[in-house]
Amino acid sequence: MRRFAGALLLALLAASPVRADSSRLEGFWGGLKGADILFSAAETEAGWEGRIAIRSAGFLRVLGGFDTEVEAHGPVGDRGAIPEDYSQHVISRSSDRIVEVRYAGEPILGSRVRDLVLFADPSRSKRDGENLPEPPESMRMGAIDPLSAILALGRHAIAGETRFTLPVYDGRRRFDVEVAVLGPGRIEIGGQERNSLRLRATVHPLAGFRPFHLRWWTDAKFDIALDPRSGMPLRVASDSFLVAVVVTAKALCPPANGCELPAAK
Repeated sequence: MRRFAGALLLALLAASPVRADSSRLEGFWGGLKGADILFSAAETEAGWEGRIAIRSAGFLRVLGGFDTEVEAHGPVGDRGAIPEDYSQHVISRSSDRIVEVRYAGEPILGSRVRDLVLFADPSRSKRDGENLPEPPESMRMGAIDPLSAILALGRHAIAGETRFTLPVYDGRRRFDVEVAVLGPGRIEIGGQERNSLRLRATVHPLAGFRPFHLRWWTDAKFDIALDPRSGMPLRVASDSFLVAVVVTAKALCPPANGCELPAAK
């Protein structure tokens, strides 16, 4: 289930420029609903802030469930969002962990400032241990947090760039996201056809991944459809995992009444 949560989070490297926007999405695993997702990003006088909440649903909730809460904020510069603070809290049947990262300097350098394991199932430690050392400074230099990368991806694509690479560090893993902008397309959302901007993102793990996970993440590919005006994600799909992972937008919400997750069942 943690691989599914991670795939959903990486899939959301397809979101918006910094504005007051939010979207409600659903994640599917092998055609079955597995998660409800909330994404929001806003720019204020103090800078930018973003949030992703992922809550398991359907059969994954029955099997034990997981909840992921990701938050980040920082100043806004000439080239968009600048990372400053990032936190990720993941709760599942087998673990409960909080990771926090601080980004500073020029070029930017992310450093893990908190790694708190509240619970870990000892039966999984041999197969799926997560106590890997922080990647060396040389690998972390210039890398940004996942939410900053989400904002940068939409901004670069809408600006007309056709190929770019985003270096990402989340406090545990260091990876590159290589992006190719494929051009305009059409997509059906909620029974309505919409214009879209099509992208393909490829993940290249560099550090912090256990061998058990590398089989899934090495060169994992995500096909992405963005709203060409706002940059909000409409659909993200990947066949690189054990079964197909698909994230589909159910609602794009204006700033006045942002999206909310449905009640847990």
